[in-house]
Amino acid sequence: YYGWSPNDVRWEMEPRIRALTDDFARWHEQDRIRPRVCATFPLDGFREAMRLVLERRSTGRVALVIDPD
Repeated sequence: YYGWSPNDVRWEMEPRIRALTDDFARWHEQDRIRPRVCATFPLDGFREAMRLVLERRSTGRVALVIDPD
């Protein structure tokens, strides 16, 4: 999330953030970066996922997975 501060500048920063996000997606497609996923949880397991992060037990990204069914 970007933009949280005493002065909300989300709208000013949006073009820069979008360009950076596009760069990350392209680098991932090119296999230039490989984010490490430490754990995945179903969407309704968000409490357990947050607990893992808040207790500082994660060693990479913690992902919520949306069930396609």
